[in-house]
Amino acid sequence: MNFGRVFAVFKKEMRRFFADKRMLAALFMPGVLIFVIYMVMGKVVTSLIDGSGVEKNYSYRIAINEEEEGGKFVPVLLSYFETVNQEEPTITYYPNDELASMKTSLREDKIDSLLFFAFNEDGAPTSIQAYYNGESEASETLYSVIPSLVDLAYRPYSFNEGINPNLGEKSYARISVMGFILPMITISLLYSSVISICPESIAGEKERGTLLSLLATPIKPLELACGKLLALSLVALLSGSWNAACTLASAPNLFGDTGLGISSGGYALFFFAILSLLLLFVSMATLISALSKSTKEANGYLGPLTAVMMVLAIIPSFADVSGLGYAFVPFLGSVQCLKLISSGSYDLLYSGMSILSNLVLAGVFAALTSLTFKSERMVGN
Repeated sequence: MNFGRVFAVFKKEMRRFFADKRMLAALFMPGVLIFVIYMVMGKVVTSLIDGSGVEKNYSYRIAINEEEEGGKFVPVLLSYFETVNQEEPTITYYPNDELASMKTSLREDKIDSLLFFAFNEDGAPTSIQAYYNGESEASETLYSVIPSLVDLAYRPYSFNEGINPNLGEKSYARISVMGFILPMITISLLYSSVISICPESIAGEKERGTLLSLLATPIKPLELACGKLLALSLVALLSGSWNAACTLASAPNLFGDTGLGISSGGYALFFFAILSLLLLFVSMATLISALSKSTKEANGYLGPLTAVMMVLAIIPSFADVSGLGYAFVPFLGSVQCLKLISSGSYDLLYSGMSILSNLVLAGVFAALTSLTFKSERMVGN
């Protein structure tokens, strides 16, 4: 093998990638998208899990009849708002005979909640009425907690008052949501960057007739394959490193806001998992490009595989693939690895085996690609 000719092919491919602005955008834009999407997603998921979309600085407007003034309910209500870090509500007391007019105020969105308390001679509540406006998010949200607060104020015992009953460090709901979303978005963006560069690498040269011209020179098929694969691998590594760096930069917004607490070891595993997946995607797409007669045909094969990737990306969310044997299944093991990393309970052995299996299969695809250059039927259009 003449390494000078390999390097010549390598330089030609690198020049093609980095001289094309559209190609550069396809390589590095996914990282920017990952950063933006993860930053927004951390805030959105936190909002979906932790409660309503009512802003924390919003002051609820609550109207209570005068009989309850100085009673037990208001202190409980204020304590609740302090616990959930919500702005202190604006409480208005009204005479009993103005209940009808206060209902009108509620309909007109002048207040968020209307309560009416009736007591017997001993001071015990005989009737408690709570009204809300279903057209208002704030009103409906507050109404959902009113029964619990009334019960807490007037029942003869306290339950979990002033304590945090959750002794776990993480939220199962948050872990489940992130374990589902993180692999799916990561796989989608990585695969989209790969299919934007690989079909053109070999199938495009077949269309233009330049591949046969190259093989007509003293260069050997293996040297041509090595030069192309080396260039594609380096470009993929650069793209993967950029995408991984953007992912890690956005991770505090994604993981920090949702309290998942990923360690530095988890970030390192996340980085290498992305790189191994990217190499697997590149080698697979390059082989498909080598087997195709045109860029259109290569895209025709790679396009439907996107849906397959999405299905495989969500399998660990619905099936138990935590056994060590699944780590040897390329791609699937890496998806499970990403899911474990998002939960902060990753397995080093499982993660290492999944990364290794990806690299082995990527090597097999690379070897098969080099064999296609030895076939005149494969390199011809």
